[in-house]
Amino acid sequence: MQCRYAGCHRCAVVRCRTIQYNDKPLRKAAVIDMGSNSLKMTNYNINSDGIYKPYHHESARIRLGGWFDDDIIKTKQIDKTVDMLKLFKNIVDFENMDYVIPIATSAVRDAANKAEMIERISEDVGFSFSVLSEQREAVYSYVGAVRALQIPTCIFFDLGGGSIEIVYAKEYRIRRIVSLPLGALRLTQKFCKDSSKGRRYERTRRHISKLLPSRDELGADSATPIIGVGGTIRAMAKYEQERMGYPLNKVHNYAITAESIRDITDELCKSMPEKIAKIDAIGSGRADIIQAGACVVTEFVCKIKASQITASAHGLREGTLAVHLNCNTVQDCQKSDVEVIQNAVRVRATRVPEYAKNITGLMSSVNLISAREQQLLAHAASHMDKLSSFRDVDNVLHLVLDDDSMLSHRDQIIVALSLIHAKKKKSVRISKYRQILDLNDMHVIKKISGIVSMCDMFHRTGAVVMPSFRDKTLYLNIHASKNPFPKFLLGRTCEKLEEVLDISIDVSISHDDAGMS
Repeated sequence: MQCRYAGCHRCAVVRCRTIQYNDKPLRKAAVIDMGSNSLKMTNYNINSDGIYKPYHHESARIRLGGWFDDDIIKTKQIDKTVDMLKLFKNIVDFENMDYVIPIATSAVRDAANKAEMIERISEDVGFSFSVLSEQREAVYSYVGAVRALQIPTCIFFDLGGGSIEIVYAKEYRIRRIVSLPLGALRLTQKFCKDSSKGRRYERTRRHISKLLPSRDELGADSATPIIGVGGTIRAMAKYEQERMGYPLNKVHNYAITAESIRDITDELCKSMPEKIAKIDAIGSGRADIIQAGACVVTEFVCKIKASQITASAHGLREGTLAVHLNCNTVQDCQKSDVEVIQNAVRVRATRVPEYAKNITGLMSSVNLISAREQQLLAHAASHMDKLSSFRDVDNVLHLVLDDDSMLSHRDQIIVALSLIHAKKKKSVRISKYRQILDLNDMHVIKKISGIVSMCDMFHRTGAVVMPSFRDKTLYLNIHASKNPFPKFLLGRTCEKLEEVLDISIDVSISHDDAGMS
């Protein structure tokens, strides 16, 4: 049986058979995205909980959207696409993929010769592409972005080469979907013939503003946050970071202000593509279409009256995979779209490990740590295994910051520095991140690192801890196993925690072996 949500095929190029729902669970998946500007493939590792992480990416700028003037995808573009897909096929074969999910969007969807192209790809390569409708493309992109950011109510947009998809969702339920032919490549081809640069962008902006919906038309209130996906918003975010000397090379969950968006758009629209191509954050591959894309983003900000846009590094490919992971049985595929999307968009929250749950739960209940600090502790605890092995502090930073987390950049840095502080106190330097952190964050880092260090000791020694709290004193009743217990090391950790939490800590230790010291 084939999944009805998109052309999901079980490794179509390897054994040419569709997914069977009684097959073994997903282990590896490749999502191939044939867009107006680029052809992309991302490979993912998927764990037993259905959590996936990308580990390989391939991309080529084919410019299938070059047909926008005459409705026909040129033979030259089809030949390039087939050649690139043959490379993708080699990678899929070599990686022994469990699932391959090929999807096509605006350029193919609107082309007069799409059927011939899809048939040729199927015959020459073996991939069976599903051409997504405007609504399906919008839903998949929304799921990918919001799954990574966990923002329940938002206005979301995905700006591609051929179109822009806009979604308004409230508490993870999609209320409105709008798809418009305002892609960066399409607009560039439509308006670039004007000889006057000023007139060109004036016409472009009027055309964009006329089509874009307002907040009221979407049904959203003024407090609804905006999430953006696509090469244009990522390039603009990277460029702002480059201009301001931002200390992180990370776009996901980065908020770019409306003022910066307008400034960057004005700068780009006054520049020649040759000059834009020299900007590292943009590059030559997008230099000729970034101006039109930036105009769309600017007009969207104005029409929606947004103060900022939060960029997501996750979108269509991740959302496609997430929906398919939640449509893995016949019963799932009989559910409504709403149920499937609800399941796909929500990620299980990071939980405090069992051995740390009692302590952190107690601390939270008596207000020794805030709800935010408890969340940061959960993320720090999930990386606790790195405490016993890292040598270079930069490695820990890279490991934590490499995750496209729902945490803000500030909170991810706090988690990373807390882990470093737990092992190498003198290596923590918050001055490098002064644009992101504030003075109180060092206090939070010390608090989290102390609790993490304590929990790590209990975990590694197999100790059972019964905590209680009264009269500003934390009582730790510890039952240690026969392994030597580091009571002096625990004492030093408790002293630091007493200072940072402004409490007393009383420790009592019992052993299975009474002769143990």
